[in-house]
Amino acid sequence: MEEPTSPTIDASAQTTKKNAKSKESTAPRPAFSAPKIYSSLPLQIVIYFNERFFPVMWLTLLGLLIYKGAAFPYAGSALPLEIFGLFPFAVLEAARLFLGHRGNKMEDRGSFGVFLGLTVVTLFAHLFYCIWQTYVTIVDLIVCGIGLSFVIGELISGIAQMVSFHRIV
Repeated sequence: MEEPTSPTIDASAQTTKKNAKSKESTAPRPAFSAPKIYSSLPLQIVIYFNERFFPVMWLTLLGLLIYKGAAFPYAGSALPLEIFGLFPFAVLEAARLFLGHRGNKMEDRGSFGVFLGLTVVTLFAHLFYCIWQTYVTIVDLIVCGIGLSFVIGELISGIAQMVSFHRIV
């Protein structure tokens, strides 16, 4: 003879089955697929390291200009112009790096376009302090060469990134 099953066991088994089904049906399903991310990690890494390196470079250049002013003869107003040229250079670089971060992370073409334009201007500022100032030392060449490599890397990555931003349209 078969034993009758108790109603409490059947009810709990049915309740568990209903809970499992209701959990499956109420689980949130994505309404759409996630958007493709177009921001560039290599560009962001180069910007990050340039942000850390530029203050060191700027202070080194300032110290070297003070040293060269004491050790070498300068013609007329060349030394004050080279020293005070560092201050707009720092403002330009800070604005450029901020716009690069913002434009890359938010995939904003406007900020990124200004970043690329300022990168070209900054490239000439680096070249000035690397080869066109009155007296250039080995330390100037090394420090500005490192900074110049960051700027060239950002320019190349930035152009490639701008091309990928235009593919979004």
